[in-house]
Amino acid sequence: MLMRKRQLIRTLLFGLLTLLLILPPFLYAAAPVDNRSLGAAMRSYAEGDYAAALPQLLSLLETADEVTPMIDARLAVASIYRQKGQNDAALAQISQIPATLRNDQSRLIEGLILLEIGLFDESVATFKRIDEQALSAEDRETLLVSLARGSAGQRELFPALWFAHRALSTTMSPERENAVFSLVMELLKSAEAEQKLPEIAFMFAGTPIGAAASILLIEQSLDSGSLELARARIHQVDIGLIPGDFRNSAIALFTRLTGESWLQRSVGVVLPFSGKYSVYGEFVRRGMELALEGAVNATGVRFLFYDGAADAAKSREAVRTLVRSEKVVAVTGAITGAAAMAIAEQAQSEQVPLLTLAQSNGLPEVGPYIFRNSLTARQQVETLARYAVLDQGLTSFAILSPENRLGESMADLFTEEVEKLGAEVIVAQQYDETATDFGRQIKRLKGENPNRGKMVLTGKALLLDLFVPDPPPFEFEALFIPDYADKIGVIAPQLAYYGIENVPLLGINGWNSPDLLRTVGGFIEGAVFVDGFFAYSPYPFVKEFVDLYYAKYGEIPTFLQAQGYDAASILLALLDNPDIRTRNDLRLALSQLQAYPGVTGATTFNWSGEAEKILYLLQVRNGNIEQINNLIEVGSPGSTIDALINGQLIHE
Repeated sequence: MLMRKRQLIRTLLFGLLTLLLILPPFLYAAAPVDNRSLGAAMRSYAEGDYAAALPQLLSLLETADEVTPMIDARLAVASIYRQKGQNDAALAQISQIPATLRNDQSRLIEGLILLEIGLFDESVATFKRIDEQALSAEDRETLLVSLARGSAGQRELFPALWFAHRALSTTMSPERENAVFSLVMELLKSAEAEQKLPEIAFMFAGTPIGAAASILLIEQSLDSGSLELARARIHQVDIGLIPGDFRNSAIALFTRLTGESWLQRSVGVVLPFSGKYSVYGEFVRRGMELALEGAVNATGVRFLFYDGAADAAKSREAVRTLVRSEKVVAVTGAITGAAAMAIAEQAQSEQVPLLTLAQSNGLPEVGPYIFRNSLTARQQVETLARYAVLDQGLTSFAILSPENRLGESMADLFTEEVEKLGAEVIVAQQYDETATDFGRQIKRLKGENPNRGKMVLTGKALLLDLFVPDPPPFEFEALFIPDYADKIGVIAPQLAYYGIENVPLLGINGWNSPDLLRTVGGFIEGAVFVDGFFAYSPYPFVKEFVDLYYAKYGEIPTFLQAQGYDAASILLALLDNPDIRTRNDLRLALSQLQAYPGVTGATTFNWSGEAEKILYLLQVRNGNIEQINNLIEVGSPGSTIDALINGQLIHE
């Protein structure tokens, strides 16, 4: 009986084997990769969401038998483990990739892990097997930095310096540049380098490493009492090659030995002079040049204009050149977001004061060397809210705003500001930014059903509708519309048509246009809005600026020209002070600026570097736009100009 069972099992196994041999391969192939799940997991990894990516990737690696499609997934897991400090687990993932399938990316990750656990010989050997040209720019930079660190761990001085030199020659972030230069300084101060500094300074002349070696040689000369030799050498060092975190001590050494300032009386200006924003860059430059022409005391100050083309990389490199080669004492400019953030980060790293002109969020927060002199959304709504609530006593508001970033941001900020002052927004409506018909939104603002009257009701529905009361109308006292003049020209007549009349309208700087009066002047009588510049202001310094600009260019200046004029005027006024000799001196002076009477409003920089401005309150009166926050007669004792200088805000 037992023999028969064994025979039967053998027969079944033989049959199954035969069947597998003759069946098509796809019927018993390895578990296929779930490409959709893999794509989702890799997206999470690319976005830095490792908590979501890791379990997904591990699950896929357990279930999918195909090796080649999963190599990237395994490398991602190895990278996550490495960043979590789990180097053994990371190496285990790399080891599961067959040697024949390992690529430069896997070798780079493996080398980084070996470097972090102190296996310098093995890490350098792994790095040297990588085809550097096949890597991305970011990975190539990582490779060079890692080779420098690995060679330093091997106590190989010149290879370490060579790889550090090549890394510093790439376009790396300020943080990484400072980290690499810190490694260079450690190497140059080591016992191995002490006697080789003259050779290193010669070999790496014209590079950051050569400049650092020269500074250390000068310090050696001072330690040995050779003051004249140190003075002779300091003039041969290009201090601008040294990164920001280390440059200040070199500048201080230069001043101590020579009695002179290394810095030039120059201001670097980075603006778009090519590309689609070039006309705006030219407007700002005109304002700055006009300020320089009119400066009577800032003798010798130059403005060096560089084209950033509204490009982040070009703008960042322009700052590097201005700070390191041109030795400027300050930088200003950038009017677009990406370029502004790039130069802010570079200026902070270089520890040079930046007076940026862009409205992008987060610029002053980059660091203590960054100041912003621009018209922001928050400044506008703060001024409007104070006027409406504190001056006019209004307590309830409505908002009609476009469905875009400007509209949403302005609406949120306005709501926040009026609530701080004890008032409230009781109703808000949005419209598509391309819309031309605003009837539905206006009816909702009034508390009406926009569909009422459009549906034909019969029978029971008609009877029931008779007993459904209309909702009570919204009783708001003012309407805030954060949009531009062309859109207001379409909205304002419709407000009147649908019965919203005698309600004060509040607007932003986009309303300040002659086109607004030409198209809908009668529908916006009494409307109040704000701006950072008003060419027809009665302030004497504004009239002087407008007259000078018109005489030179034959046209009325806009906010951009005025913004450039103010930025230049502020820096020129501060540089006229003989006590301001360093970049840090200028930074402190900017931080202490109080109610500077600029044509774009009285300006004070707060603790974060943001300009706190007294803006222009404008009102449509008798078909004209007039400034309303200047009741006191201009030019008299206690006048508006005095109030501006004292930091006071005067309303009618």
